[in-house]
Amino acid sequence: MNRSIGNPNRIFTDGVKLYELDGQSIDKIIDCFEDRITNWYFRFARKLTKSTQSNFMLVATCCILIDLFSQYIYGDNFSSARCFKRFVREYLKRYNRGIKPPIKTLVHRDGEVKEEKIIDVAEGLYAGFRCGVVHSARILEFGRINRENSKNAIILRKWRYAEQNGIEIQINPVILLDDLERIFKNYLKKLRKGDVKLVDNFKKKFKFEYGISF
Repeated sequence: MNRSIGNPNRIFTDGVKLYELDGQSIDKIIDCFEDRITNWYFRFARKLTKSTQSNFMLVATCCILIDLFSQYIYGDNFSSARCFKRFVREYLKRYNRGIKPPIKTLVHRDGEVKEEKIIDVAEGLYAGFRCGVVHSARILEFGRINRENSKNAIILRKWRYAEQNGIEIQINPVILLDDLERIFKNYLKKLRKGDVKLVDNFKKKFKFEYGISF
């Protein structure tokens, strides 16, 4: 089962309509996919990096890209917590530290408000940043965005205020964007070299989304 193809006359990437991809080689499809992600996400996001006022939108873009990349890399038809966190643990593993004691937060699951424990950075990025952005248009209470750390995209930092103390996940969105762009370029190289698993998953996802086989 695939999504409805919809209007084949719509734009896939600048200068290329969806119907024009039908019957093209995998190399052509990869080139167009690269143009789409580069121009619509990375190139546009680069224009936002000049001001710290863009921090939230940069993080939102990074979360979108992690969702997108994880589905193509693992061949998943839909976004999921499992898929998102797997990507963080594998492709951003140098940042994925365990959190002890775990951070406690509230989430909405199966129609109920439940307490959830954030045990590592991957859990925190999904619940506090990805879901925070999508569902609440904010970063949850254990997350923070700034550019104070100029070496790492993601760090854990303890905080204290009056009688309160805790730990938060801090993101430098400019560095995270850099990391994701490197991951994307490396992914494209592997696709072009014919990595069997990645190519199969790419084809599966592309057919599901656009109804095009190659």
